[in-house]
Amino acid sequence: MTTTRRDVLKTAIVAGAAASLGFNVRGASAQAAKQIDGVLRQAVDAREVPGVVAMVATDKGVLYEGAFGARALDAGPAMTLDSYFRIASMTKAIASVAAMQLVEQGKLKLDEPVPNIDPTLGSPQVLDGFDASGAPKLRPAKRAITLRHLLTHTAGFGYEQWYPTLGPYIKATGLPPRATGKLVTIRMPLVFDPGDRWLYGISIDWVGRLVEAISGQPLETVPAAPEFWSAGGPLYSTGRDYLTFLQALLHGGSVNGVRLLKPETVAELNRNATGNIPCGVLKTEMPNLSNDVDFFPGAPLRWGLGYMLNVNAGPNGRSAGTVSWGGLFNTYYWLDPVRRVTGLIMTQILPFADQRVLKLYGRLESTVYEVLKTG
Repeated sequence: MTTTRRDVLKTAIVAGAAASLGFNVRGASAQAAKQIDGVLRQAVDAREVPGVVAMVATDKGVLYEGAFGARALDAGPAMTLDSYFRIASMTKAIASVAAMQLVEQGKLKLDEPVPNIDPTLGSPQVLDGFDASGAPKLRPAKRAITLRHLLTHTAGFGYEQWYPTLGPYIKATGLPPRATGKLVTIRMPLVFDPGDRWLYGISIDWVGRLVEAISGQPLETVPAAPEFWSAGGPLYSTGRDYLTFLQALLHGGSVNGVRLLKPETVAELNRNATGNIPCGVLKTEMPNLSNDVDFFPGAPLRWGLGYMLNVNAGPNGRSAGTVSWGGLFNTYYWLDPVRRVTGLIMTQILPFADQRVLKLYGRLESTVYEVLKTG
């Protein structure tokens, strides 16, 4: 029987979830667990969040697992360690790993024009404003799109909730919502030439299309049978499953005897891949979906081949070189390759970058580093 990429990932996740049972006692001391518990419980008691799951691992194993509050506002079952979350853009790191597997195999190149699987990639057009009638004006892009451009969000693709001209373009052209799963919804123009700057957008959806085309394996099969399966944000996950994925990256590409990537490929994922191009700051165009995004005001931020990169040490304990990102429904993770620690916090709240959740995320992180410092 042929082993697919999905089989490998599922094996790693299932094995990791089983291995993590009981690690709370053997990982963090009772006092340390109590400290982290207190941070989460206080946020729930103060009604800063209705419910939350948080987990932390070091290179020695799972350090902490905790679940507090309810799954819905004022009602519903309790949040548990095996609660499922819509992880939205936390999907992107998984898709980036799949693409880097193909780079390892020599089937994709980071710095060559991507295979011409669609005119949107093969003959990219740049949105150059609108004419007097409101019709979009397009011009050919000055250079080809590479996989590095796509993985680092420097290709020129955007999201309408964070870029002002994309909403009018969608309206003018009558594009359906991305949730329909129609391929036409990602056949969007660029808003700048590839490599010119950074903008968070649909690039990883195109990475997913490349992974499917080159590997010959579908990302997923669903009853609704969309025309394409988005690699940018549709996954659901438990905290334990996603922590297992993060542990694989923390361990140089392998977890529980399953290797997903070579150590040198993981190191490449974690390096600054955007040079001096600033990253990570977004201005909202849809306040119901997202607040303005600026996790570390004034700090230099860059992008690796899968996530945001802190150039300097962060205010809550993370080392310079820490990678992190999150999902639209206020789920967040960080991975510190220097201190050898990774953690996540899961809620289900809109809009993105909710200040109360971000403060809780910061308190969780700082408490984890306090725990690590005291041993």
